[in-house]
Amino acid sequence: MRPNQGTQTLLLALLLGAAAPASLSSQKVKTPPPKDNPQVAVLEKSLKEIVADKKGRKDDEGVKILDNFTKLFPKLNKKQQGSLLKATAHVFRARRTPQNALLFFAGSETLGHFGKEGAKELAKLVQNKTFRNRDWTPLRVHLIKQLGKAAETSYVKLLLDLALRDKEDQVRGAAGEALGNYSRKDQKLRKLIVGKLIKEMNAIYNVSRANLDPTDLLRKVYVDRFKAIQDPWMKTLTKLTTQNFRTPLEWEQWFNKYKRKNWDRLGFGPKVGKGKKTKGA
Repeated sequence: MRPNQGTQTLLLALLLGAAAPASLSSQKVKTPPPKDNPQVAVLEKSLKEIVADKKGRKDDEGVKILDNFTKLFPKLNKKQQGSLLKATAHVFRARRTPQNALLFFAGSETLGHFGKEGAKELAKLVQNKTFRNRDWTPLRVHLIKQLGKAAETSYVKLLLDLALRDKEDQVRGAAGEALGNYSRKDQKLRKLIVGKLIKEMNAIYNVSRANLDPTDLLRKVYVDRFKAIQDPWMKTLTKLTTQNFRTPLEWEQWFNKYKRKNWDRLGFGPKVGKGKKTKGA
């Protein structure tokens, strides 16, 4: 017996009613952005006063404020995040000496937690003319390590330039170490980094072993340079390839053998996740 029109209408209404909640639940509900946090303005004002004090008498308090910035940042709306970023970058305008740079170290640490925009400020500071002075090398090393944490592809060239060409050996070591953060990137990029570091590491090592004359000043320069880069660079090479060699020659031989192979298929890199692979070269 066929249902009459009234029965059909009732059945259709019941079906639509049952489907409606499922349809609504599948729609993404937009979460409104957080409201302005009044604490932000208070902290920014206090930090600005601390920065303005040339004697740095309250820099310890400034460090605590910057630590609060790090905790607050993920919970804020875009406008206030931008405000915190600006306030943190302003810290580096303070008149401080290399021996009294506590606020700068804390500021670089905070910028390292601000993602892509924080990395942009860190890159500027790494290249700042003042901080390229040898006296500021410890701070510059810290800035470089924080920059590397963002693993932004746009800063690979800068980090490679620092690792391969900077006049300070500690900076070279830090830049090479920072490149270890790119272990989950495209294998083409990883091959580029690995190849550049291996080539330079071998060049430095070969000069350092050219002779055993203790009066050869050039050789001493390269001996010291190799000591500065050996550990951080080899750790980075291991992160990018999952290989573990202890001599420059072993790294060179391995790279020459596998540089044209597909590293992802051979397992020369981190596991990205089930069903996912990094892009092939």
